[in-house]
Amino acid sequence: MADDDLQSPQGQRDFIRDAVRRLIEKHKAELGKEYARAERDGKVPRRSNQYGMDAERYGERLIDDGLRKGWL
Repeated sequence: MADDDLQSPQGQRDFIRDAVRRLIEKHKAELGKEYARAERDGKVPRRSNQYGMDAERYGERLIDDGLRKGWL
């Protein structure tokens, strides 16, 4: 991305989104562990566990889904 691109709001937003996505991808395992802790503490209850997935793996899958669908 050229420096001129960062002058526009769209360029800044894209730069920030890309940076956050890279950070999320880099720290996905730690984020999965934090999600698992929050689930165990009752802060993020799951409606179901159809596939018998542990909380840590489920957290990582949520991150993957968010990255793939663009909401992370």
